[in-house]
Amino acid sequence: ESKFTLAKWILLGRNTDRSGQPYQDFALLTRLRNDLVHTKPNQLFVHGKTTNEEAHEDLIKKFRNKKILANDRDSGSWTYLVQTKAVAEWSCKTAAHVVNDLCTGVPQNNFKTVLDGVNANFQSHVATL
Repeated sequence: ESKFTLAKWILLGRNTDRSGQPYQDFALLTRLRNDLVHTKPNQLFVHGKTTNEEAHEDLIKKFRNKKILANDRDSGSWTYLVQTKAVAEWSCKTAAHVVNDLCTGVPQNNFKTVLDGVNANFQSHVATL
């Protein structure tokens, strides 16, 4: 998230609107990634939670509001809930929105021409989802 904010500041000369899109979805995607990759075994004890589902309750609630989680509540794991095609598509589209948001604001120059080509290619692949 900090790299996105810094890139926007350097390339566009403006701050990131953290209250709007695509930043909100990007922050949620980053949090999901971090919770999956950097699971801490002592997290339950530190936060006074008894299960992983309780420890990730807020994250799951945000995804449940998007209606893209698995419907099986008896999966035995919070990670099972996010292993859906809908979550994967949402993740790709979120990344595409972030790339597009960054690329479209760059002032016209040679670098912008290169970015536009990369962005168009990226967006065309995501559009097929």
